[in-house]
Amino acid sequence: MKLFGSTIRPEDVDRLVPDLHKLAGIRQFREENGAGAGMRVIRVESGGGLSVEILPDRALDIGQAWCDGVPFGWTGPIGAARPAHLNGNQPLSGLMSICGFDHIRQPEEDGRPFPKHGNITLQPAELRLAAPVETERGTVLRVEADMRLFDLRHGGMKIRRRIDIPLGGQSLHQHDEVEVFGHPQPVMAMYHINFGWPLAGPDSVLTLDGADISGAALARDGVTCRDAGQGVARLAGHAGAEAPQVELRFDSGALPAFQTL
Repeated sequence: MKLFGSTIRPEDVDRLVPDLHKLAGIRQFREENGAGAGMRVIRVESGGGLSVEILPDRALDIGQAWCDGVPFGWTGPIGAARPAHLNGNQPLSGLMSICGFDHIRQPEEDGRPFPKHGNITLQPAELRLAAPVETERGTVLRVEADMRLFDLRHGGMKIRRRIDIPLGGQSLHQHDEVEVFGHPQPVMAMYHINFGWPLAGPDSVLTLDGADISGAALARDGVTCRDAGQGVARLAGHAGAEAPQVELRFDSGALPAFQTL
């Protein structure tokens, strides 16, 4: 594995780094000030240049993320607020907000009231695990939690989310499982990914399955929804080789639409 640019054999880690958490690992804390006061935060440091903040009080949403010191997520003026402190303000701040699983898009009345983008993003997570785990692919820093939605007349859903970040790596893998109980109901999901500067800007280049869709995707007005194709999107801060960039891969069979605005 690579840690801070050096190749280290897994069997040598304990000898070279008696306490791995001093270099990489998972740290849990609470915000103390502003709209995020009291909110749980899990900070994951991969040891390979990737740092990610995960928000258990927002259904394990991903807050800010940095790669080699470059921030990727968009953060709104009030920051990553604790849900109880939103008071009608927009919660979609941070690199990724999950929308669903009972409703997506605009508020709606359909036998019961649904808020914009559903109820899941405001649900606190029941943390199951936040620790290094050995897998067939090597050591990953894993955060796993459960969230539940329930209505007495319509039944409920249990969502289990697992986030894996390889030790020494610069990637993140997220896996969600949804279990419906009580009464049959549709499962709706939208992964609201919010990129900010310097990754997203006037000169950014966005491709889907290799095709440049920057012109339509980054228009000031309107929303474009297209077929997700093979589910491989890339965003670069500009066309140069040294531009910060990110690649997004997803299961286009389960998530068949790719929406940009």
